Amino acid sequence: MPSKKSIFSSIKYSLFCLLLGAMALSASAADFSQRLEWKADKNVLEYKVEIQSASGKAVKTIQTETNFVEFSLPAGQYRYRVHAYDFLGREARTSEWTNFDILKASTPEITLPKESVDLSADSKTLEMPVTITDVTGATTVELVNEATGKVIKGTLSGSAAVGAVGSETARASKAQFKNVPEGEWKLRVTNPSGLASESPSFSVVDRPRIEKERVAEEKAAAKQAEKEQIAAQKEAERIAKEEEKERVVAQKEAERVAKEEEKERIAAEKEAERVAKAEEEERIAAEKEAAKAVEEEKKAAEKEQKKAEKEQQKAEKIAKRLYNDSKVLSLSAGVGGSDILTGGIRDYNDKTFVIPAFKARILSLPFRRDKNHFGLALSVEYEKLLLTENFYNAELSLIIGDASLVYRRNFTPTNRWFWQVKAGGGVTFVSKGVTYKQDAGDRKAGEDNLFFYPTIVGGLSFGYIPVGLLSLEAGVDLSCIMIPELTSVLVTPYVSLGIRL
Repeated sequence: MPSKKSIFSSIKYSLFCLLLGAMALSASAADFSQRLEWKADKNVLEYKVEIQSASGKAVKTIQTETNFVEFSLPAGQYRYRVHAYDFLGREARTSEWTNFDILKASTPEITLPKESVDLSADSKTLEMPVTITDVTGATTVELVNEATGKVIKGTLSGSAAVGAVGSETARASKAQFKNVPEGEWKLRVTNPSGLASESPSFSVVDRPRIEKERVAEEKAAAKQAEKEQIAAQKEAERIAKEEEKERVVAQKEAERVAKEEEKERIAAEKEAERVAKAEEEERIAAEKEAAKAVEEEKKAAEKEQKKAEKEQQKAEKIAKRLYNDSKVLSLSAGVGGSDILTGGIRDYNDKTFVIPAFKARILSLPFRRDKNHFGLALSVEYEKLLLTENFYNAELSLIIGDASLVYRRNFTPTNRWFWQVKAGGGVTFVSKGVTYKQDAGDRKAGEDNLFFYPTIVGGLSFGYIPVGLLSLEAGVDLSCIMIPELTSVLVTPYVSLGIRL
């Protein structure tokens, strides 16, 4: 256990290093938090802090194991002392009473008399008159440049505090700053309480520099004007000499030009005679060439006329064979044969067979664009399958009804030949019946059963229109009958004859 002497020494050292953090009350009287802090001593278990008013009236007693306490008191003058207790709970040391103030905080008010301020004669110092109320000696003042973010600290000077002790009521009348560049600035004033104000923007202008530059510019301009005057006089003398030289040269040139013009006149007369002769020769050649061109044009015109006559004859032949398809609806019927490519129906008979098929269709193609036709088809197909075994005959009837989208394309100049594709879906009705033979014992014929299954259909066909009311068509349809666990695919080649309405 540490000795009482060592505890006292530690407490004494701690109290010498005591720090006071005092936060103030705002102008709206809302409480701030104040803090008293001292150096911790590892030999101390607990502290007790006594706070009294300046008159000695007890205000607050706080016990803590930390080396600080926080509280909130109104503005005024106070004193405090700290009691230290060792690990046995004995009071080891008590500090002396220490006075402290809690100030009443007010937001500084800034008034600037001018919107711009001039730097001093050295172009570095800025002394600006201001009116700032509610400040103390510890108040900080700064210049803030919004464009660059630069901050310059300065000093305030003015009257002393007026009124009750512990109030921020001093008034500043001047602010001083060093090394301030020109630009737009704001004045920011911050009290020790943390309350701050900013002034509107104002300009800092370096008047001494501007005046020096103005005088230097005037001297430079005068010197430049004198130089220009001398240069202009010399230039005028040089121009006069040049003009005299040019006059002499021009006179000589005029004499030379006159001689050259005489030579050119004589040469021009000779050239004119030569040109006249050449033009006569060209005229004779042009007449011959024109006569030749007329003959060639005549032959070309006769050739083009014969070609046009052939084209006209060909167009007339095509026009005679051209068919203007104006029919929208057609009814057709035909026959074919179906083969079951794969699926459950084929599994009932391992023989290869073709089922006779009968087809009927209603086709409407109301939408047309050039040789392209679009529309809808409703089709019905009937097929009957007979299976003969040793003991029974099985009969399977299929009726496939579908609705399909149709695209038709005429592919000849006469519009009589076409191909078309279709795709759609429908329903297949399946009727199944079984008849037993006489040698099957006492078995009776089975009842007919009717089933229906969804079906996907598609097809490709080619057709010809011999006359306006008839159409011939040959093609192949593919039907996929969706029988659970017995899905079957039928392919049906067919030919049909249709009536077009």
